[in-house]
Amino acid sequence: MIDLRRRAEEQLGPRVLAQSRLAYELELLQIELELQNEELRMARSDLRDAKQRYLDLYEHGPLGYVAVDTFGRIVESNMRLAEMIAVHHGELCGAPLATFMSDDDADSFQSHLRDVPADSAYHLDVHLVRSDGQVLPVRFDIVIGGDSCYRIAITRRAVMREVEEVFAIVLAALDLVERESRLGPDRAAAAFARGRETIARLRAERRVVAS
Repeated sequence: MIDLRRRAEEQLGPRVLAQSRLAYELELLQIELELQNEELRMARSDLRDAKQRYLDLYEHGPLGYVAVDTFGRIVESNMRLAEMIAVHHGELCGAPLATFMSDDDADSFQSHLRDVPADSAYHLDVHLVRSDGQVLPVRFDIVIGGDSCYRIAITRRAVMREVEEVFAIVLAALDLVERESRLGPDRAAAAFARGRETIARLRAERRVVAS
């Protein structure tokens, strides 16, 4: 507020000399309100931009997200989950999540919900069944939300294996560089170059698979 008043006084300038104190204060207040409204408009614009970025990440990120009630019924889900199981997004709300699982997993899913601790995540490997019959091995990372719903992040296990493989290769390359660096800068440089070649080859292989 002090900053707004200073900015308003700067805008009002020398005109105050010919005005009464009351008129001066009223005009000063009007300018302060205009400045405050402008700041509010800018803040709302920033909030809209942040909300859109969040929605883009939530709806179209790499993971499926779903919230289910204590009966396992879907109360919220993102577009990625609908894409994963090849159903219209509107079909998910209110449907039991177990409907989209294999029979064995559907039978035990509800009992697993009761095992979720209040203060940490619970991991569960299940199989989702797409509308075309394809079976997807996935991992559920389940937490209890503040609204008493179960919030679940869904990751395809094939993707997780690829990520683990990448980490393993990168860690092995770093370990090689560390060992070779003890034998001199030339050995370290050669090991570093081999590590970069390995990672570049891995990235190229992943691009081929993805295409």
